[in-house]
Amino acid sequence: MYIKCKFIHDTLKTNTKYLILKRFASRLRDGLDTYTNVKRNNERWNTMTTDINRLIRKKQRLYNKSKKSKKPSHKKAFKDIRSLIRNKLHKNYWDYLNNMLDPEKDNNSKKFWKYIKSRKQDTMGIGTLKNNGVLAETAEQKAEKLNNQFTSVFTTENTTNMPSKGNSPFKPMKDIKISEKGVEKALNRLNPSKATGPDKVPVRILKETAANYHL
Repeated sequence: MYIKCKFIHDTLKTNTKYLILKRFASRLRDGLDTYTNVKRNNERWNTMTTDINRLIRKKQRLYNKSKKSKKPSHKKAFKDIRSLIRNKLHKNYWDYLNNMLDPEKDNNSKKFWKYIKSRKQDTMGIGTLKNNGVLAETAEQKAEKLNNQFTSVFTTENTTNMPSKGNSPFKPMKDIKISEKGVEKALNRLNPSKATGPDKVPVRILKETAANYHL
């Protein structure tokens, strides 16, 4: 995959590394959207089959028929097929779990932890916050409100008259040197199965293009 990075001429005029990195991530995301066709795999539990869908439609017909006729035989047929559907769904569900937990069929535990995450009771996240009559609805606004709340409980101390501890017995830490080879090595050690970071740049892209895009 070849991604055209036209941001170089623009970033040469700036001296802020953060802006350079931000523009790099933006150009890389634009290149991914332009030159790649991402197919998302929204895997669902394989519990609903064609046979079960057919039984569900039949159950609805039997329910309407028993409600209209009031006959015990029709009501019994409706309850029997309802029980059959429940048993089939239960069996398919546990077959799915057994296949997922079988080490011979799935060596990657990502699917398992994805299932565990989906079983959490609270999936709504942080609700709308309100402070001084102002509602915080977006993620940025909620983060700002929570940050203000957490920082408000700390005491601001007067640091003008701090006692002197004398000279430190330890040697000062040397400056951290970041080289191109070091950055390339760190990019090559990334795990492509990990989630995308806040910059929204896929880990696989960073790893596969480490030789060309290390800063």
